[in-house]
Amino acid sequence: MPEFICDHCGTSFQAEPTESGTIVCTSCGAAFPVASADIPLPAGTRVAGFEIIRHLASGGMGNVYVGKQLSMERTVALKILNPRLIDEANVGRFLEEARNTAKFQNPHVVSVIDAGVSETGLYYIAMQYVEGETLEALLGRGRTFTEDEALMTALTVAGALKTIWNKFQMFHKDIKPGNIMLTPDNDAMILDMGIAQSRGASVLINGQVEGSPYYMSPEQARGDVLSWSTDLYSLGATIYQMVTGVFPYDAPTLEGILLKHNSAPFPEPEVRAPNIYVSPQLTALLRRMMGKAPADRFASWEEFIEAARHILTCYWELNGSPVSKTRRRMILGTSSSPALPPVVVQRPSSTLRFAFFGMIIFLLAAALTGGTFLYLAAKKNSSNASAYLHPVRKMLSSPHPDMAAIDSYVKKSEKYFDKFGVAPSVKRDFAELRKRVEEYKSAALREEAVINALDTFVANKLQESDAEATLGNNALNKDAGKAKAHYLAAARHLQEAKDKINAAQFTVAANVRRANMLRQRVNVAAETIHRTLRQNHFIRSPGRPAVPPPAREAKAAPGPAPGKGKASPSVAALPSQPPKEKEKEDRKLQEQKRLAGIRAHYDKLLSEEKNRIRILLIVEDPLRKFGEKNPVFAPFPQKNDAPVLKTLNAEHQKWLDSMEDVTGQAREIWNMLYDSRRTFSGYSFTVPKTGNNMLLGTIIRDEVVLHYKDSPNERIPFSGLHPLEWKAFVKYAAGKKGKKDALAPYFLLTADFMEAGNTKNPFILQELPKLRDAYYRFLSGEKFHGVDEKLRIPPEEALQRHGGNPAFAPYREKILQMIRSQNPTTPKGKK
Repeated sequence: MPEFICDHCGTSFQAEPTESGTIVCTSCGAAFPVASADIPLPAGTRVAGFEIIRHLASGGMGNVYVGKQLSMERTVALKILNPRLIDEANVGRFLEEARNTAKFQNPHVVSVIDAGVSETGLYYIAMQYVEGETLEALLGRGRTFTEDEALMTALTVAGALKTIWNKFQMFHKDIKPGNIMLTPDNDAMILDMGIAQSRGASVLINGQVEGSPYYMSPEQARGDVLSWSTDLYSLGATIYQMVTGVFPYDAPTLEGILLKHNSAPFPEPEVRAPNIYVSPQLTALLRRMMGKAPADRFASWEEFIEAARHILTCYWELNGSPVSKTRRRMILGTSSSPALPPVVVQRPSSTLRFAFFGMIIFLLAAALTGGTFLYLAAKKNSSNASAYLHPVRKMLSSPHPDMAAIDSYVKKSEKYFDKFGVAPSVKRDFAELRKRVEEYKSAALREEAVINALDTFVANKLQESDAEATLGNNALNKDAGKAKAHYLAAARHLQEAKDKINAAQFTVAANVRRANMLRQRVNVAAETIHRTLRQNHFIRSPGRPAVPPPAREAKAAPGPAPGKGKASPSVAALPSQPPKEKEKEDRKLQEQKRLAGIRAHYDKLLSEEKNRIRILLIVEDPLRKFGEKNPVFAPFPQKNDAPVLKTLNAEHQKWLDSMEDVTGQAREIWNMLYDSRRTFSGYSFTVPKTGNNMLLGTIIRDEVVLHYKDSPNERIPFSGLHPLEWKAFVKYAAGKKGKKDALAPYFLLTADFMEAGNTKNPFILQELPKLRDAYYRFLSGEKFHGVDEKLRIPPEEALQRHGGNPAFAPYREKILQMIRSQNPTTPKGKK
């Protein structure tokens, strides 16, 4: 069955033409006429002394087959021009490609065996068949290359292009991963050398610029006159993708990509691929290879090869070489045999004096030469050693340093600092850096145990505080004194947690951040308890006087005038409170208690409503919760507009508005991905069932359509992809569309709480612990009013998804009990 590539979604598929002469894509349903498809020839077809074995690939000019040369009984690659393209211009260009390739006799360029036209009118080129895979195929499966692998490939390709330029003044013009093949021995071969062009020739073919946009030099994109330097730029873009796994420049449109090549600054690898480490030496090399103007790049292939060999030599000295000595000498251009010493012809001197002075001059010259050599060697060793300090400093300064990688890097670097001539200051810097690494490792080990214990302690105190607060709410309408005691006990638990957090000291950045998050959770809970105490008049509100105002002085009782008998006291005794006043005070106190009970009961109803909304925003189907009319925010049926509840209603409405804003931001991410078609095509995913890497072709509604070569298409829902891969894709898509600010709300409402915590949004930071605790309580079996228990995910899945979050620790045992209850063990002695 013939194979086609859909012009609409880019998917490779197999299909038979319909009776009306059309081909229908099995992925997106697009139809196109069979006349526009280049149908490969079947196996067994003979073309001018060659027999087709199988179809290999399709290109812009025709098809490539694996064939057999019948006369020589050898396997060849047979390229056949599409019959629909046969005209004078295309045939001339096709045969010119064969003649160009035949010129270049190089072991790293695929050679031409024969070319011509068959008896049936098919134009063909028979070429050397090379076993292997192109870099494009390897990168398409998600592979990235180490720096030495990329440099070895670059040196091999550059060596072949250097020879062709020096001998013929010609260049390739389309260097890219699809035109570089790696053999089973990891040797590089250049394909499509027939499209090479002479210096000064027009870059336009049929009025259009030819080349591959992701790797095209700025001058090629503009249609300027080209030279060998355009291949250097394209090779730099290819090596960039090999080590990072991403294109140097990307944009939604072809014009956008070419514009970035022409004017955008060099794409720093640590920005384009933050999870991949690229050494400063290789980054500097790539930056110079991809200079915007030819004058900004290397002056010749020889200069580039020398610079690349130096970086490769340093890399192998630090990390060891995985290749044989013979191949290493071939790549680095060193001789396999030691150089012979110079032959010294000693001429007899006429006098002993001339011989003596000649010996003195010879010794001085030798000493000067040896001293110069030692100085240069020492300077070089010192410079190279200093260059290896920067990566360790950079890794140590990151928010989440990988101590295993840092330790391995330091150990491999040690031998380099023991070389001759390394400056003492460089050695001291390395010793101090190594000491910092050891101190950091020791601190990390100590603090890991402390932060884990602190996390568990705070979680337990929060649970105890919640239990006391619940008892206080239940007792509020019955016994105010008992309710106050429970609230104060809850406050004490939170104060103990706060004191424990303040007493702990951390130096590792990740532990400091975790401690701050714990402190924030405790502060939020404490504020809630104190607000309840103030609303019920159990404690004094801020600004209220500490003591009641003093009683007014009583008027003096009438008595004898001064000097006439005994004087009366200046202040009379206060009369006792009349019964009516006391009764009025009692009624006022009872009314205050009644209103406090009403507020507490209504506050509890609002808390239950908030928890209902929090849980539904996580467990509801994305199409419902991210829709324009979110049913989660339905009107509160028990809303009470009594004046005494005005403050509580205002606070609840403010919370609702903020939560709707968060949902709106998360909706932006969902709408960006949902039914986005080919917006993000080319991204690599792993198929969960098979473990194979496939490329994203299109997104139809909430499903991704993956394709790869001859494999059948895979349609997988968003929820069926690996969580870590999906999270990385969401970040990639948000960065591409400029929506990084909406990531935290999206992760919050998809239960990725650790990612959601990486934000500066104050509402999300305040809401995150409450939403997370409500959701974890729901997962551990607690029932919530208005939430269907069928929405609860299985306990095994809950443990797998959230078991790595430290905040999940208090709920782990309940989840395990649910799993045990579902899978009871059989008692001994019973079947």
